[in-house]
Amino acid sequence: MTPYFGKLMVPVIALMVMMGACKKEKSEGNSDGNSYSYQKGEKSTTLKIKLAENKIAGRNHYLFFSGDGPTDQVQIMVQKEGSDAPEQIPEGTFSKEIFGGYRFFNGSLIYGDGLTSPMTDTDRSISIAKEGSNYRISFEYTTEMGLVKGNYTGPIVKRN
Repeated sequence: MTPYFGKLMVPVIALMVMMGACKKEKSEGNSDGNSYSYQKGEKSTTLKIKLAENKIAGRNHYLFFSGDGPTDQVQIMVQKEGSDAPEQIPEGTFSKEIFGGYRFFNGSLIYGDGLTSPMTDTDRSISIAKEGSNYRISFEYTTEMGLVKGNYTGPIVKRN
């Protein structure tokens, strides 16, 4: 090894160590594991979730998880029993049975060129937990096409 190579490597190694020490940790925003998958026949498709939104209408919380394209989206409706839904997204694990005044009432998948596959009347589950200003959500349900499931950790913005 030449003395020039040794003199060059010391600053390069020092720079790499400093860059690693300065690396920022992610505390807010979308997690890299945010995705949903759906079955269409024998083919399974997985898409990253780019945006999560919530809209309140009457006693329903509509959750929208959008993928890469304008028509790639999962829609989930969590319904409050009786009165109008509060502003805060409910926390817990919900199915088609009422739990804590809420149930996972409906869902659909929008894919391809805006085609829609509605949820069937089978088992379904959504778990919602709030962590600071972010949410941790996992869901699973069956549409007319097949199984839809996904995970999301990050902020949820209000949809108008």
